[in-house]
Amino acid sequence: MANHTLIYLAVLLLAYYYFFRRSRKRLYELAAKLPGPFDLPIIGSIHIGFGRGPEEICDYLMQYIHKIPSLMRGWIGPYLFLAVSDPEHVAMILNSQDCVKKSYVYKCLRFDKNLLNAPPDLWRKLRKQLTPAFSMGASRTFVPVFNEKADTLVESLSGSVGQESFDVLPAVAGFTLSTTTINTLGLDIDNETGDYKERYHENAEKMFTIRWSRIYKPWLHPDWVFKFTSAYREEQQRLIMFQEMSSKMCTIRKETRLQNPNNASERDDDNVRRPQRFIDQLEKMNLEQMDMVDNLDSIIFAGNDTTATMISSAILLMAMHQEVQNRAYQEVIDTTPHEYIDYGDLSKLEYLEMVMKESMRLLPVAPAIARVCEKDIQLGEFTVPANTQLIIPIMKVHRDRQIWGERSDEFDPEHFSPENCAKRHPYAYLAYSGGIRNCIGMKYASIAMKILLAKLLKSYKFSTDLKLSELKPYASIVMKLTNGYMVSIERRTHSNLEMYHIIVQIVLFCVAFYITHCWRNRYILRQLWHLPGPPNLPLLGSSYIFLGKSYSQIFHAFHQITTKYGRNGSPVRFFLGPMPFVIINNPDHAQAILTSAACLDKPWIYRYTPLDGIFSLPVQKWRFHRKAIQPSFNWAILKGFIPIFKAKADVLVQKLRQQASKSEVFDIYGYVAACTLDMVYATTLGIEMNIQQQTTCEYLDVLEELFELVTNRVTNVFLHPEWIYRLTRYHRRESHVRRIFRTPAQEVLRQKPILLNASGPDTNSMKPQIFIEQLYRIARKDPRFDKNAIEKELNTMIFGGNETTAVTMANTLLLIAMHPAVQRKLVAEIDEVFGDCLEDITIEQLQQLTYMEAVLKEAMRLWPITTILGRKTSSEVHLNELIIPAGVNLVVDVFSIHRNSQFWGANADHFDPDRFLDGNHHPYAFLGFSAGPRNCIGTRYAWISMKIMLASVLHGLELATPLRLEDIDLKLAMTLKVVNKHMVTVSERHGKL
Repeated sequence: MANHTLIYLAVLLLAYYYFFRRSRKRLYELAAKLPGPFDLPIIGSIHIGFGRGPEEICDYLMQYIHKIPSLMRGWIGPYLFLAVSDPEHVAMILNSQDCVKKSYVYKCLRFDKNLLNAPPDLWRKLRKQLTPAFSMGASRTFVPVFNEKADTLVESLSGSVGQESFDVLPAVAGFTLSTTTINTLGLDIDNETGDYKERYHENAEKMFTIRWSRIYKPWLHPDWVFKFTSAYREEQQRLIMFQEMSSKMCTIRKETRLQNPNNASERDDDNVRRPQRFIDQLEKMNLEQMDMVDNLDSIIFAGNDTTATMISSAILLMAMHQEVQNRAYQEVIDTTPHEYIDYGDLSKLEYLEMVMKESMRLLPVAPAIARVCEKDIQLGEFTVPANTQLIIPIMKVHRDRQIWGERSDEFDPEHFSPENCAKRHPYAYLAYSGGIRNCIGMKYASIAMKILLAKLLKSYKFSTDLKLSELKPYASIVMKLTNGYMVSIERRTHSNLEMYHIIVQIVLFCVAFYITHCWRNRYILRQLWHLPGPPNLPLLGSSYIFLGKSYSQIFHAFHQITTKYGRNGSPVRFFLGPMPFVIINNPDHAQAILTSAACLDKPWIYRYTPLDGIFSLPVQKWRFHRKAIQPSFNWAILKGFIPIFKAKADVLVQKLRQQASKSEVFDIYGYVAACTLDMVYATTLGIEMNIQQQTTCEYLDVLEELFELVTNRVTNVFLHPEWIYRLTRYHRRESHVRRIFRTPAQEVLRQKPILLNASGPDTNSMKPQIFIEQLYRIARKDPRFDKNAIEKELNTMIFGGNETTAVTMANTLLLIAMHPAVQRKLVAEIDEVFGDCLEDITIEQLQQLTYMEAVLKEAMRLWPITTILGRKTSSEVHLNELIIPAGVNLVVDVFSIHRNSQFWGANADHFDPDRFLDGNHHPYAFLGFSAGPRNCIGTRYAWISMKIMLASVLHGLELATPLRLEDIDLKLAMTLKVVNKHMVTVSERHGKL
């Protein structure tokens, strides 16, 4: 019975095949007129791929590449494919409105509704909408990102210098993925935690390998068959992880639209409208979520994988051909003398462009293009029937000896000289496809390639053991090499003559700059020149004092300037590079400056800090922000914070009690910093983060390093020019730690999205609101206060509320531990005010802690967290007989004022809180919270939180330390830090539980 069934099925299948062939008689008759491989029933010509993987198939085709006729037929199952390689015919196909539709094999790639594979009507709509994202204006905005990420890649490759050969493709792919996500999607993947890059590349490679292998297995073309295979199940798992990035991007953008209805994101920091990114244009089409993800996936893939492969191919081929590499290097050196490669420099790199094109000719990333002719078309004497699948074998076109000559298989950039290009058909080169449906991102890819290759050539010389004849391409969605892109690198060294020319140019530029600067500022220099100060050198100024010194030595060197030249409170002249500063060390002068309306601006050095909110804003913006934020620090709100301060302080005490049981010396600063950060989150930001319960906090770990980097740049004038600083390891490290520094603010915005509703009344406008709510309220009313401004203020507030309070508290606890008598007197006051129970603290009780306030002030006097206060004059300022012109940078030396024996007595260097009990001191001799209109906005907040922490700790614990005051060394890392660390021991206070 079974045999009969098989016979019936076989007969039925043969009958179906006979009638199927007969119904398409004309098609088969036309196809028979063309040369092509032998075809079998049902499967067609696909038998040539049986038993062969992607590498073997490509190797097989490469053997016959010069024997393939310009028009050849083949069958994949029942579908007729015509391979067309004559450039004239290629041009007809790619420019025909009847050949815009992609071949059905693209369905195996499963990009159904994006630019890569969309049906003609949808493709036209997408293309029209998305083209502005790759316009000339948009292209210019890509350049800074390409420069920055290229510098990062150049630095990362330094570890491979002198090592064995390595595959350069993964490193280049990291560059292209980062630049693609920023330039087209607005997401810097390097800022994201986790291994996004590694996961993306792994999943993309495996997913597209599965999809490509499906193309030459026609029995897997029907979806219902493919879904029964293990390959389908793996593909789906990979797809979920592959779409992780694009799905996240959609979520972020959805939140942004809610947060910023005024579309402020379309403007940069200078309020200049920027060109729309790919995702901006895509959002205007109101696509469904999955269609949006599909389009994002395609642009990430196309912008990343194809560009990375093209760049890697160019590097490998130049490594094989040293004469080409040397010529390209010389062109880069001659035409782009500066490290930053501007958009205007790109057109000068003519030979490098020839190298790129020749690389893409020999090793094109797309092995073929496939179309469907929806109507009959005429190719020479042959009529192509409607619905025929057309394949343009790019590898065949690019190596056709009739077009490229007998050396078509060799690497020769002269193939793309202007003379040779003029002789050749324009459709003989198809690296970016051609015609109506060409690559939308060709300009983007070209800019990325030129900038990265130029920077790599400037820094490294590439070599390889591979030969061109040994390369083994393998067929996939993107054609790559089985051999890999194996190169070795060595650093380039400039010849003596080149170095001489560079040095001469730099010297001439510096001289011209210095003369021009002095002439323009001659009035300022004339007014300040009679002031005492250290010797001044051209360009360097007095900053040579800081060069090569540690952060501790920098602090002592600066303090020594005031001590040596500022006798009797005289202002001191100091040049940081060519820029003049006046150092103020007299309380009377400090009062005149800090209260003057002409001294509200901050100096230019503040732009180097990551605190670009209210701390360093220009005066006009500062007034607006200060007025907007001030209500968040009124007494009504601060009183409500007291229970939160107490709860967080109780956690701190619990942690310290665990240390008490160990009887070991430890650094108390980490515990205090975690507590103050918890307080900031829970009070001003309204979020419980429980930092004290975590074993580590990356934000706290990088703060000191970040501000050491800032100090290093401020004091080293060679690092002031941005283009120089970007070349250094300091910039790369600072970029990394800055990303971590911004993480808390970004996390706040994620947890508390800015639900801006432009319409409707603001019902809570008169109700006191915490800091974050106040920011959101202002943002709803004023479009100037966008998400970017909110994030900057959050960064400033998180740092200001945490770091400054934590350092002051840790300093105070260390000083108390050094002085047992002060500690006993302080404990007595705490017991007197609170008794045995430190619960239900009131603001009135805190105000009774007068000795505690004196202790905190004395700690801030002795070790001020902010050692200098910077200002800039907007008009003339008179300090007695001295006239300070407009535009002069001023530095109030807080440390020197706090240690001035004229105001604090002979024991000014000692710790004595009693000096603050009578209040008999100059009001501007103590600047613990700055002073004047631009003083610390969070002064009240700091007093309440510090008093509660200090009372909580001393109520039950006793502090001691092996350190002595005279042992302490201080350093400048933007704020003043104790080099010795805050090393203490804690023990249970007798009689306290």
